[in-house]
Amino acid sequence: MSQSNTEASAENAESNSSPGLSAWKKALFALTITVFFFVVCEVLLALCGVRPVLYDEDPFVGFASHIPLFVEQPQDEGEPLMVTAKNKRTYFNHQKFSRQKAPGVFRIFCVGGSTTYGRPYEDLTSFSGWLRELLPVADPSQKWEVINAGGISYASYRVCGVIEELIEYEPDLFIIYSGHNEFLERRTYSDMFETPKTWTAAQQLVNRTRTFSALKKILKRPQTSQDSTILESEVNTILDHSFGPEDYTRDDTLRGQVIDHYRFNLGRMIDMASSVNAGAVLVVPASNLKNCSPFKSERRSGMDQAESQQVESLVTHARELQEAGKFEEALPALDEAREIDDRYADVEYLRGLILYELGDYEQAKASLIRAMDEDVCPLRQLTAMRTVLSEVAAEREVPLFDFSASIENRAPNGIPGEEIFLDHVHLTIAGYKRLALDLVDSMSQQGIVRIAEGWDEGAVERIAQKIMSQVDVQAQGKALKNLAKVLDWAGKKDESGKLVAKAQQILGDDPGVYFLQGTAADASNSLDEAIEFYRKTVRLQPDHKRAHNNLGVDLHLQGNYEEAAHHFGEAKRIDPEYVDAYNNLGNTLRKLKRTDEAVEHYEKALQLQPDYARAHNNLANTLRRLERYDEALVHYEQAVLMKPKFFEARRNFGLLLTHLGRPLDAVTQYEEALRFKPDFVEVRVYLSTLLSTYPDEKVRDGQRALELAEQLVEGGNNGAPFLGALAAAHAELGDFAKAVEVQEQALEVAPEPMKKVLGEHLELYRAGKPLRMEQ
Repeated sequence: MSQSNTEASAENAESNSSPGLSAWKKALFALTITVFFFVVCEVLLALCGVRPVLYDEDPFVGFASHIPLFVEQPQDEGEPLMVTAKNKRTYFNHQKFSRQKAPGVFRIFCVGGSTTYGRPYEDLTSFSGWLRELLPVADPSQKWEVINAGGISYASYRVCGVIEELIEYEPDLFIIYSGHNEFLERRTYSDMFETPKTWTAAQQLVNRTRTFSALKKILKRPQTSQDSTILESEVNTILDHSFGPEDYTRDDTLRGQVIDHYRFNLGRMIDMASSVNAGAVLVVPASNLKNCSPFKSERRSGMDQAESQQVESLVTHARELQEAGKFEEALPALDEAREIDDRYADVEYLRGLILYELGDYEQAKASLIRAMDEDVCPLRQLTAMRTVLSEVAAEREVPLFDFSASIENRAPNGIPGEEIFLDHVHLTIAGYKRLALDLVDSMSQQGIVRIAEGWDEGAVERIAQKIMSQVDVQAQGKALKNLAKVLDWAGKKDESGKLVAKAQQILGDDPGVYFLQGTAADASNSLDEAIEFYRKTVRLQPDHKRAHNNLGVDLHLQGNYEEAAHHFGEAKRIDPEYVDAYNNLGNTLRKLKRTDEAVEHYEKALQLQPDYARAHNNLANTLRRLERYDEALVHYEQAVLMKPKFFEARRNFGLLLTHLGRPLDAVTQYEEALRFKPDFVEVRVYLSTLLSTYPDEKVRDGQRALELAEQLVEGGNNGAPFLGALAAAHAELGDFAKAVEVQEQALEVAPEPMKKVLGEHLELYRAGKPLRMEQ
């Protein structure tokens, strides 16, 4: 018994002393449970629509308010469109797309600053505009939709705000061209970027979780001005509040913070794209190295007055030698200045130009890049930012297209300049085309685009011709002029002068420019303005036949027939075979009651151009008034034969056929006119009246007449002629009570001259009789 108890006690002691889980296993178990709980929370919060903080907030920059870029525009049929908000069109191109993406469409949003926008031009010749035309030809197996969401002066933190909105619109790919505008707006970062990099990285990782976002919302801790710089809802650049770049000064600490913020923003863009399973392509922006001097140079700190004067003297001497073509003598002076001040951007730029002339292109490029990096007003992407782009692309495993390297590889001697740039960063139209073509190649390498067999230089040339045919020359000139003003304001006189010369070719005191402005005014129905432009045109170029003709048309519309006739006469004097002038002069002579002369001019126009449908119609109208009906019939027939969709000629033809007792032929012409112009109200009245009142029952069709008349009145046409046509149709169908009711309404709204006839029709309906047309 004692022995058994002893053994039991030993067993119990052994059992109690056996080791449990080790500490590391317990920790691993706890970590596993925590991670599992966190993953479950993230999944549930994602299902509830909670988004990470970084998708909605920038911890370093806030905005006073948010103005949506796109607003919904309802459509009569189909999905509503998203269109660029009117109050955003100062900074963004007018774009539109379906809110719900159509099946099979690959939707691309191009985001960034003014280069993405397409400055100094607009969307048509931007790289987005080129892509819109290139992609369907390069890869017709896919339906492509390219939307330009580039904002003028938009830095990466504002681009993030744009992407926050765009991820709601079913994107497939973001093309991100951002990096030139990071120093445009004034902002501070306090000590945000002074914390260790590992801690900053940890903060960003937490900010990408939905759990942290939910906790922040529960705690209701809003972003404040102490957290970040609060910027206005729209761009407010430093340059807008100073004359030139005078408010810029060297601040290496701020520059480093801006670059770190740029890195952060690129990551945010990629995260937001990834959150909706969209791809992202980062593009390294290109800059004008050769033909863009620094916006502002500043001496290095700590220089005394003697050193400053010495540097200034050396630079002045080097410029004089450069202008004299003595490049080899100029270089030592600049090297000496560089030894004294290695941060003076103007020295580096001048040195780069001189090395270029000496054929030392590698050293020239190095100096020109350094001049860009030492620019105190950095409106071109810095080399350090270019490095950041490459690092972010590698870290996030997203495609990177180095457009800067592509341009340099194609540039003369590897140094890009005015052959592809209009200013410091904005491209020529050919430059935007090049960027788009390079993007197509890059997307092909990524497997996004599958190049078709017919994709070659010929296809590209056809697309180029199509785009260039749509370019508004006047808008180009105005864009160049505005760009020249900016450069002049910045003190960059040389660059400004080159653009002014180009703008003068378009906008200068040039008759061709005035003529284009006149046609633009005509298109907006601004007759007075158009007339003034045409007067300027013919004053500068008296033999501008089209200006004389257009001036005559506008003067005719204003009732100034005598002067209109003079300008039409000038147009045909300048070009005796100018058929429009003969036709238009005929119209004016008819207004002046010089009918025989009008006929002569129409006949001359037709002699010169027998298939001129409008002249046939005008001559027929004139002959009809002269009661030369047989001749008029011939010309109406010719008008609709030459131009089958000429609905006005068909109306006139129908009127004459009715008058001549050929109602069935008239019905044919009216129906054809309505087929080509369904909303042709006048013809609906004529046809309805003919079908309900013509004496021959073979012609009448009361049901069709009623249909036409009801459509008129239901469409808001409630005048006496329309109500009268409706009453006649009811009477033809035997509904005299309805005919009386509608005719009484017609009498109430009829002008006095019509009341007697309408009253007679009313008495017919009251007597139970339909209306019949007199033959």
